Amino acid sequence: TVSRHCALLACKLPEYVLNPGDLVASAIGEILHECHTRLCEAVVAEDGWIANIEGSEITALFESPVTGRPDHALRAVRAALAMIMTGAKLRAAIEHKYPGRELPKLAPRICLHLGAVETHEYRTEAETKTRVLGPVAGGGMFCPIELINGPN
Repeated sequence: TVSRHCALLACKLPEYVLNPGDLVASAIGEILHECHTRLCEAVVAEDGWIANIEGSEITALFESPVTGRPDHALRAVRAALAMIMTGAKLRAAIEHKYPGRELPKLAPRICLHLGAVETHEYRTEAETKTRVLGPVAGGGMFCPIELINGPN
């Protein structure tokens, strides 16, 4: 277990898991894949890295020691805003691709944690992976970005 001082960004697309509307499973999988790709691009564009993707949830870390930059919190916030904008753009593209269907809204639910985070690294046959165990108790600030994102 490693304790890291960083900005942790958690992004979830709960609507497509809980309420897929009238979409079939293959369409939901295609939409989630496209969303993950675009949302991850927002993280990488701000020098963050993807720690984990599970279902409709992405966990990303923005560390200052890795890049030598003390602006990890600012980069995480910019990535979160880019994710929100990406969600709006993807919603329009999805509505165009699946016209006349009842679709759940595509509004990423995003939370940001600033401070200490516990991680665990483990090896698979192909690579080394990192699992975020969670914020260290009393180790920072956790903030859902709901006012920007709208009610969910």
